[in-house]
Amino acid sequence: MRSLNKLAWLTALLVVPGGLAAQNPGSTVRVNGETLATFQRADSSGVYLNTGFIPFDQVEYLEIRTGFKRKTLEGVLLGALAGLAVPIVGGSLTCSGDNGLGDLACVLTWGYIGLASVPVGTLAGGVIGYNMKTPIFEPVAFPPVFGNGIGVGFHLRF
Repeated sequence: MRSLNKLAWLTALLVVPGGLAAQNPGSTVRVNGETLATFQRADSSGVYLNTGFIPFDQVEYLEIRTGFKRKTLEGVLLGALAGLAVPIVGGSLTCSGDNGLGDLACVLTWGYIGLASVPVGTLAGGVIGYNMKTPIFEPVAFPPVFGNGIGVGFHLRF
C-alpha cells in the first residue's frame, strides 16, 4: 500500500506541471508582495526577472498578474454621493432658513439642481471607476527549499 502511495505521488508530480515552469516570459510577477517585475525564466536555483536574479531561498511567495479588476461600482457610488452632496451643501450655504416663501423657493431650486447633479455624478463616477483598474495576482507554485536541498512544488488546478 505504501509503494502505491509513492507511485501515486510520483505520477501526480509528472502529470501536474509546476506553476512556475508554466509561466510565459514577459508575465508580470510580484515577489514577496513587494517587487513587481517581468518574468524571464526559472531554473532549479531561482527566478530570472528583468530586475535581476532571485534565488529560491529568498522567495517567500511568488504571484503572477492574471488580469485586472475594474472599479465601476465604487465609482458609481462615489459619484452619486458627490452628486447628492452638491445640493445639500449648496442649499445649506445659500438658503436663509427663515421658513418663508423665499426659503422654499431656494430649497426647491437646490432640489432641482440635485435632480440633475446626482445622475451626472453617477455617470461621471461610473466612467472614472471603469477606467480605474487594480491588478489581480494569483499565487504561483515554486520549488520550496528544504535545508540544503530543493524540494518539489506543484500546483493543482481543478
